[in-house]
Amino acid sequence: MQLLDEQLATVTRGQDNELPDAILTESGLKITPLDAAVPDRAQALIDQTSQLLPRIKITELLMDVDDWTGFSRHFTHLKDGAEAKDRTLLLSAILGDAINLGLTKMAESSPGLTYAKLSGCKPGIRDETYSAALAELVNHQYRHAFAAHWGDGTTSSSDGQRFRAGGRARAPGTSTRSTVASRDGCSIPISPTSTRRSAPAW
Repeated sequence: MQLLDEQLATVTRGQDNELPDAILTESGLKITPLDAAVPDRAQALIDQTSQLLPRIKITELLMDVDDWTGFSRHFTHLKDGAEAKDRTLLLSAILGDAINLGLTKMAESSPGLTYAKLSGCKPGIRDETYSAALAELVNHQYRHAFAAHWGDGTTSSSDGQRFRAGGRARAPGTSTRSTVASRDGCSIPISPTSTRRSAPAW
């Protein structure tokens, strides 16, 4: 009974907007975000570590990751299940999705690429192939020895990442932060976990 009384008192305080860092508005509960304060010693370590990292193009990094994991093999053609013949073209289309650039702008900003070439990869870029490729990446992370430093697997940092899966780029200013599948895209759950155990393919 005492616990119930305490909880009811907390609810009453919330209705009166007396809770710290939380207020009720017409649209619902609004919670003050935590300060992203980074200790000076941690920032110094971040800067020092950044200087040790090689300076490479993001496209080269994507190719390296694919060489390590083989995630691109999951982007198979919808009709015959064949793997992409041009890996560079496929990864360019995926990169366009990842940075919300879209195929049109990706083609315009990449010498030698055209919208027609990139759109030819669309039959292999679907929600299920994204899920399989992401599972491949997560499993590779789990098997890496360094993953043991992240914990015992009891926690995860989960989010949804938006991927386009067909169609031309959205109009400027159109939100892409969706949590459901739509005609031209989907949100894939991203859940890096503190474990070395393997995850099943989605």
